Amino acid sequence: MTLNVTQPCQEVDNVSSLSTGEEFITVAQLYYILLSICALTQVFSIGGVVTNVINIAVFVKLGFNETSNMSLLTLALSDLLSTILTLWGTLCITPGFSDAELPFLPTEIAQMTGAGLSMFVLRCTAWVTAFISFERCLCILIPLKVKKWITPKTTTAVLVAICITTIGPSIAVYWRWNFMWKFLPGRNATVLGAAVVDTPAVVLLDTVFNIIFGTIQPIVAFFTVLVCTVFLVVYLRRSSQWRKSMVSAGGEIAGGDNSSRFELKRNISRKEEKLNNHDDIADMGLRSLDCINTEKATGHIQLAQGNEYLEAR
Repeated sequence: MTLNVTQPCQEVDNVSSLSTGEEFITVAQLYYILLSICALTQVFSIGGVVTNVINIAVFVKLGFNETSNMSLLTLALSDLLSTILTLWGTLCITPGFSDAELPFLPTEIAQMTGAGLSMFVLRCTAWVTAFISFERCLCILIPLKVKKWITPKTTTAVLVAICITTIGPSIAVYWRWNFMWKFLPGRNATVLGAAVVDTPAVVLLDTVFNIIFGTIQPIVAFFTVLVCTVFLVVYLRRSSQWRKSMVSAGGEIAGGDNSSRFELKRNISRKEEKLNNHDDIADMGLRSLDCINTEKATGHIQLAQGNEYLEAR
């Protein structure tokens, strides 16, 4: 397949060519741009694969007693799959690899096994991020009840549901695209490629899926993360301002003028005097009670002596 982009733009559908005399970029320049883009993408993708593998190993070692570890592990897995698919897709369109005599057409196969699937995995990553943000908001709103609501079983069910509803619809890619063997006269070989199905039913179904899973679903996930993030920022700022006000109030009490210190000491001494008075009253009450008990005992003794005297008479 040859690219012929060195000629000036000709008239297509009543659109005239460029009047400034400028020409399109050459094939060599186009290849250089593609190589630069693909090389950068592949470098970042390889870095993403390595870091996600490390993250997965760390979360597995930490265990799944904490629900946050489960969510972060799912996030790392989806991100790992997305970077692998991106790496494969950019490799298929890299000049040199895409022009090689392979048993398949890389640019067409990449559409079905790379870019298309990567978009669905990215939606899974977005929804897992939204769930993590929502869980953090619950930790602030109901810190004492969040453990009862967000249990390991609940987290597992939510994460599985997210994966099914985001990655599952990727089957729609294969409703519109089909694998197909193609004969290339220039190579005199039959290779594996892809064909687009344009029947009305498939086009309608693909349109509905794109609206639901390609537009509505990502937008809802984005606004969920946005609202939760704004709430966290506002709450943390209020908490920080409250702490600063408490610290400043304590500093004013500790570093006030002599009159305020004297007033504070006088109030403390008054409270101590009241407490001492209460203690004195309590001591007096105990002494009076002791006197009453002593008089009662003396009366009992005298009564007993009188009874003995009467019996002796």
